[in-house]
Amino acid sequence: RFIRYGAFAGCNNLYEVISLSVNPPVLSIGFSDTVAIPILKVPCGSADAYSSSRWSQYFVDIEEICDNVTITVTSANESMGTVLGSGEYEFGTEVTITATPNQGYRFVSWNDGNTDNPRTITVTEDATYIANFADEDAQIYTITAMSANDSMGTVSGGGIYPEGTGVTLTA
Repeated sequence: RFIRYGAFAGCNNLYEVISLSVNPPVLSIGFSDTVAIPILKVPCGSADAYSSSRWSQYFVDIEEICDNVTITVTSANESMGTVLGSGEYEFGTEVTITATPNQGYRFVSWNDGNTDNPRTITVTEDATYIANFADEDAQIYTITAMSANDSMGTVSGGGIYPEGTGVTLTA
């Protein structure tokens, strides 16, 4: 792993950086042209490695994240399918979540629109993943929701949905 020169150039309001790597990635010379970034958060047990590296010259404070993170995995309809992967995990851990459809049904997507199943996630904060299932023969539709200008506002609610699903789009 390597972080190149100017990686945070122009990020004048950057408050914290989170590194998922236990071993500090190599920084190129002149890594940051901005003022020191207040907080660097690193995985539990790795603060000494970061403090004794070039990273320490760019951050005011290096904090370890030692709290466990809760991942909740649920089925949108338990009669259609089951899920695995809920639990408490160490920050930065890779976790596999799985949705298994019952007979006559199929997995459609996770609540964030991702269709990977099984799916590997990197645990960085408490999160909930809801598996959506559909009748085996149901038509599946993709709804794309996007802002014409992201600087003026955002849109949510797009995703992959089975026929007959009520969908709320929010601008």
